[in-house]
Amino acid sequence: MNAFQDQKTIKNQRVFDRISTRICAAALVLVLLLAGTGFAQRASKIIIGGIASTTAWLPGDAATPLSSGGTYPTLNNRFILLFDFEIDEALSAFASLESYQGNSPVFYAIGLNWRLSKSPDLLLRAGKFPAPFGNFLPRRYDSENALIGRPLAYFYQHNLSATVVPESYDELLQTRGSGSGNGYSNTQQNGEGMRFFGREAYISGLQLLGQMNRLRYGIAVTNGAFSTSANTNHSDRFNIAGHVQYMPMLGLQIGASFSSGAYLETDEASYQTGYSYKKTEDYRQTLVGADLSYSAGHLELWGEFLRNSYGSPYLIDKLGTNSWSAEAKYKINARIYLAGRWSTLLFDNVPDENDVDSDGATRESWDYDVSQLELGFGYRIHRNGYAKLTHRLNRTHDAPNGDPADDVTALQLVVFF
Repeated sequence: MNAFQDQKTIKNQRVFDRISTRICAAALVLVLLLAGTGFAQRASKIIIGGIASTTAWLPGDAATPLSSGGTYPTLNNRFILLFDFEIDEALSAFASLESYQGNSPVFYAIGLNWRLSKSPDLLLRAGKFPAPFGNFLPRRYDSENALIGRPLAYFYQHNLSATVVPESYDELLQTRGSGSGNGYSNTQQNGEGMRFFGREAYISGLQLLGQMNRLRYGIAVTNGAFSTSANTNHSDRFNIAGHVQYMPMLGLQIGASFSSGAYLETDEASYQTGYSYKKTEDYRQTLVGADLSYSAGHLELWGEFLRNSYGSPYLIDKLGTNSWSAEAKYKINARIYLAGRWSTLLFDNVPDENDVDSDGATRESWDYDVSQLELGFGYRIHRNGYAKLTHRLNRTHDAPNGDPADDVTALQLVVFF
C-alpha cells in the first residue's frame, strides 16, 4: 500500500467516524424524544451515570509499549457518561459517551435492547457494545478496576499492523518492540501495531444475551475483528464472538470465550499476496479464552488465559500468542484495599533464517515476550470516589539491549455517580 493510498484510507476512516457519530447522536435524541412523549404504555425511566478520572503517570527512562510510549510525567483525564432509557417493558436503549483529554466526546457504545423473554431471560442487543470476552472487560471502567492498568492482553500494542502487511519474517522481526503504547484512539493508525482488543474493546453488530439458572451467555455477530476499528471493515464476512459463564457454587464463576473475524484494514490483500483466491477476509484474527473468578469474604480473585492468532498474507505460519493473567484484591476495611495483578504475553516463534538480531538463533518470537506485575492499593475517599496508587514492574524478555527501564508509577483519582 503506497503513501497516497494510506492517506486515502485514513481520510475515509475519519469521514466515516464523523458520519457515524452524527448518526449515533441523532439516534440518541430520537430515543430521548420517544421516552418523553409517552411512547411507552407506562412512564419511561431514564438512568444517567458518570465516571470521571484523573491519572498521573510517572514512567521510567525508556519509551516502550509497556510504559505507555513516553518518558515524561503526564496527566490524563477521562470522562464517561452512561445512559440507560427504559422505553417500555421490552425495549430499552443504552449509550456510553466518552471524552479523553478534553477531546470531542465519542459514542463508544450506543444501541437498543429488546427483551425477548423473562423466563428464561433472553435479550437481543443491536448497536455498538463491549466485546463479549473474558472476565476483565466487565471491570474495565476506572470505578470498577481495582488497579490503574489493565492486563497486558487488553492494552499491549504489538508490532503487527492491520494496514501495512509484512512481506517477510525479516520485516516482522525487525519491528519487534515497536508498538506505540496504550493510547485511547478508536481507529488504527497507519503503520502502527495493533492491540488484541482495539478501540476500547467496543464492537458493532448484534448480540444475543441470556441466562438459564447458573449459566449466562452472550453471542455476537459483529463488524470486523476485535483488534481493528469498529467503524470500518473491508471484509465480506462478519466476526463471530461469544462468552459463556457458569457458576457451580456461590462465589465461583468459570467462563470460556471465542472470537474469529477478518482484521486487515485494506482491500488489497489479494493483490499484495499474488494469490487471486486469497481475499481480505481469508486472513483472520482468532481468539479463544478461559476465565475464572472467585470471591469469599474480603477476598476477590480473577484469572484468565487467552490464545490469539493472526493469519498474514505473506507468512506461512500463524502468528500466535498466549496470554496469562492473575489478579487479587483484598479489603482491609471499609475504606482500604490492597490489589495486585500479574500478566504475561508469550509470542510464538517464527523462522529467522537471516538472523536479523545477530544472536545466532534460527527461530525467534515474532514480538518480544513481555510480563508485568502491578501492585497497589486503593482508598475510598467518599461513597462515590477512590484514590489509587500503583507501581508496574515491566519486563521485556530477550531484547538485544536488555530489559529497558520502563517501570511506571501511577496515581489516580476517580469519582462516579
